[in-house]
Amino acid sequence: MKKLILPIILAPAFIIGINAGTRCSIKSMSDRGHNVSLAYFIKAGTDSLLTIDEIKANVNLTDSQSITVDSILTDAAAKLQGVTDSGDSGQQAKSQIIDNAYSSIRNMLTDDQRTKFDALVAMKKGNSGGNSNY
Repeated sequence: MKKLILPIILAPAFIIGINAGTRCSIKSMSDRGHNVSLAYFIKAGTDSLLTIDEIKANVNLTDSQSITVDSILTDAAAKLQGVTDSGDSGQQAKSQIIDNAYSSIRNMLTDDQRTKFDALVAMKKGNSGGNSNY
């Protein structure tokens, strides 16, 4: 019985600690010296964006491309945050924002990078339930 008391007491504290840790904002992260993109704070689901790290790891971006892609993702993430309608029209708006961002990224890639990027986007949309084609 004594062995069960400690986990029961610690579990709520652990959960509260996790929730408190996830409530950080981009501003608070930047204030602490972290260079973060708004794209990292978009929740998973059909409105999720690929992150710069996912793209870098799979597409072999140059430094210049990385900066541009990060800018595109940050802009798209800010636009996604501005979509407040949670219905079908909001979902369509989010899909359009993501598709536009992916098209912008795709247009700056080489043929080899484009093939890798297309596969990455297809995988992301398959995992998140998205069905739009950019």
